[in-house]
Amino acid sequence: MMRFLPLVFLTPFLHAEQALQKLQYNNPGLEVDLGVGLWAWPLPMDFDGDGDLDLVVNCSDKPYNGVYVFENTTGDTAKNPMPVFKP
Repeated sequence: MMRFLPLVFLTPFLHAEQALQKLQYNNPGLEVDLGVGLWAWPLPMDFDGDGDLDLVVNCSDKPYNGVYVFENTTGDTAKNPMPVFKP
């Protein structure tokens, strides 16, 4: 156990040199995020029958207990892998 102790203390210093990379955000002008609760179950499906994947979210937790539907407004998800959803 004692032989691993230096490894535990040196690990943060070894990883400190790596720079953080900012993730690309699909819609930088978005003012409202999709908030449905902590323990939500997202279900991508074609809910409205228009041929693209919409987002149906079931949440059994507080404060947003219920089922929510978010419509995909950008169209085909095969051509646009990061769609924008409208509540």
